[in-house]
Amino acid sequence: MTALTPNDLSGTYYGIGVIDHEEGAVAATHDPGWALAAIHAHYRITGGDLLGEWGIDPSRDFQQGWGWLEPRADGNWLHCATGRPDNPDAFPATWLCL
Repeated sequence: MTALTPNDLSGTYYGIGVIDHEEGAVAATHDPGWALAAIHAHYRITGGDLLGEWGIDPSRDFQQGWGWLEPRADGNWLHCATGRPDNPDAFPATWLCL
């Protein structure tokens, strides 16, 4: 696993890196409690939707798996999958599934 750099992240909250994704934010952790805290802080700071108003239940609303970045000419592209990919740069990832 390659460590994510600050340039890869949209922000770091409570020590958890968060990456904005086209379908929402992804937290670089498998801990659902920390993922919820980091994603909520990210949305609160960036002016997005507040997760507290949605009644998020981490055991029901989060998907866990692995993320990896694919370098492209227009910037890094984030991929997420529930099974561990055959990719040495994969990192633990948790994202909302609403």
